[in-house]
Amino acid sequence: MFHINVALLGISLSLCAIVTTGCGDNRQELLHPDATVVADGGVDGLAPTSEDASVDTTVPDTSYDTSVPSPPAFTPGPLKLYTVKSAIKRNAVCNDGSPAKYYARLGSGTHASKWIIHLKGGASCWKESGCADRWISDPQLMSSKSFAQTKTGTGIFSQDAQRNPDFYNWNHVYLNYCSSDKWAGDQGASPETYNWHFRGKAIVKAVMKDLMKFDTTQNLASATEVLLTGSSAGGSGVKFNLDLLATSLPQASVKGVLDSSYGGGIEDVLPPNPVKDDWVLQGQVAIWNPEPDASCMAALNDQASCIDPNVIFSHISTPYFVFVDQHDVLATGKYNGDATLIAAHAENVRQALQALPGAFSTRKSFHTALMKSPRFFGENVQKVNYATVLGNWYFSRPGPTNVIKP
Repeated sequence: MFHINVALLGISLSLCAIVTTGCGDNRQELLHPDATVVADGGVDGLAPTSEDASVDTTVPDTSYDTSVPSPPAFTPGPLKLYTVKSAIKRNAVCNDGSPAKYYARLGSGTHASKWIIHLKGGASCWKESGCADRWISDPQLMSSKSFAQTKTGTGIFSQDAQRNPDFYNWNHVYLNYCSSDKWAGDQGASPETYNWHFRGKAIVKAVMKDLMKFDTTQNLASATEVLLTGSSAGGSGVKFNLDLLATSLPQASVKGVLDSSYGGGIEDVLPPNPVKDDWVLQGQVAIWNPEPDASCMAALNDQASCIDPNVIFSHISTPYFVFVDQHDVLATGKYNGDATLIAAHAENVRQALQALPGAFSTRKSFHTALMKSPRFFGENVQKVNYATVLGNWYFSRPGPTNVIKP
């Protein structure tokens, strides 16, 4: 196992237009919902610099009001759609070249400095025929043109304080998936890529950069805690970006959640096929030009190895929690209903998870549960649910942190 520090990666930053939010106060956002993309210069590096804004050297007059502002009040409402600032210039684009977009909602109270950032899943493509089929069947996974203006928070984004007391009033950010590259790629469109862009990594960097100055008082630069979560292919994005985020935010406690995306951590029931596996990885490298975990690249200097789910886990140093259903419908589909093979797979899942500090495992054929309220709150294993076990692990409080259906 390698333990190599992650290098801080540069990420472009563009300042955004200021508008007033409708959250019951006079806070300002540097991005407005579904903002128009305008070209401007960028500032390298993730942390804000003195170049990011005009410098005011005047001494403020505090003789009249020395009170500490109250935390923002809780205001229920949906997440709003935002367009990455100068997305096209910063290469933060979907497969079809449309600008990347995300949903966000500011938190409140004592959790106003805490953030959950979720990477949406939805498989991937790297072969010409696969991408063509994907465009026909799921164009919303390759373009931002049809995204709704608002999104209701569910699962860990639920604003029900009784069901979701741990996270209901955190800042919530939901990154729509439209790059088909597991949030790892940085390749522009060309005949070699079938004229599709694969810019998942660039999108992650651009959104994080914009969040650094999202609001004058609430932004990622002042975050104290950040939980990076991802479901399915979004969980792969967590693997590729978790250490980057943690290194980029030294002032914050950063952790991750892999929701139905443990992948190579589970031994396969079927015999391995290294030739096919390598063919897939090399094909993805050629089309996506992935930017994997920095410590893995420093150790191995090989893109294919560092997007291999059997390799990447030994290079992630930031703590993460794992959800896996033992009968995940996608993971067990290759067994064609063979009960013996499915049972063997379930046993391998249990063996893989039992030593982890934080894990929750059902046996209901679920694929993903973090953003699905009935699964996140309603499905109990040993009299506790996913939400409770995740909270126990995250906050280091008494109670079970590893719960696996026997």
